[in-house]
Amino acid sequence: MTQHGPLVPLLGLLLGATVGSLVLWVALDARTRDENPLLWGLLSLPLYPVFPLAFYLLRRRSARVRLPDGRYYLARAAAVGTVLSLAVAAIAAPPDPFTLVTYWLVASPVVVAGLYVFDRHRRQSQTAGAL
Repeated sequence: MTQHGPLVPLLGLLLGATVGSLVLWVALDARTRDENPLLWGLLSLPLYPVFPLAFYLLRRRSARVRLPDGRYYLARAAAVGTVLSLAVAAIAAPPDPFTLVTYWLVASPVVVAGLYVFDRHRRQSQTAGAL
């Protein structure tokens, strides 16, 4: 093990989780709109992070054919949460990349869980208001 311990493999794991959750989110969203999820997911993989951002900003606003399932919301919370926690860690950490990674590793699960719970609460309140 190097002097940095398991920090570098954990960084790779977190980056992989960030990219994977974003690709899964794009694919699940395409499935709810009756588009080819494999095509959209594979297109978003090599063009990360530009393609997913462009996909959500510029895509046609087609109506959803089916409602998203729980995996969609979990993938969305993971994709947004890991990127948001990186921004928080970048602001909070001193200009040291290893401290930044450490802060990111600590902040990511907290932010992802918080976003998922917030999103779930928001969906439940919208459902209750629609009845």
